[in-house]
Amino acid sequence: MKNIRLISRVVFCLQVNVAQADLTSDAESIFNWAEKIYPHYFPTQTTTQSLDVWRYRHYPEMGIYAGVNSSDGNVYVLGGEFGAAILKVGTAQELLGMTNNPTNNSECVTVALPTNGTRTFD
Repeated sequence: MKNIRLISRVVFCLQVNVAQADLTSDAESIFNWAEKIYPHYFPTQTTTQSLDVWRYRHYPEMGIYAGVNSSDGNVYVLGGEFGAAILKVGTAQELLGMTNNPTNNSECVTVALPTNGTRTFD
């Protein structure tokens, strides 16, 4: 019985580490894609940072943060033209679908801005 408990703990730990690695990899892919497709919002490649459930990048010249939240699987932006409230851009899976489609990098992301209503970024 002791061996079964030990194996289940090891499997659980491996699953948590794999999920964490996937989040890091997914966040990197999303941020790199956003910098390539939307350089007017994310003009430079900055270092991805971590804080609690967030993987994020800060673009100080624009005053913008972009982040992926591991607890809900969503991607958010904050600051600059996006405003002072955290705005959901979409799910990480939705944006990964765009990053993994090299033949169509013209897909748009629609974000509801607090002052201007909905705006499509392309």
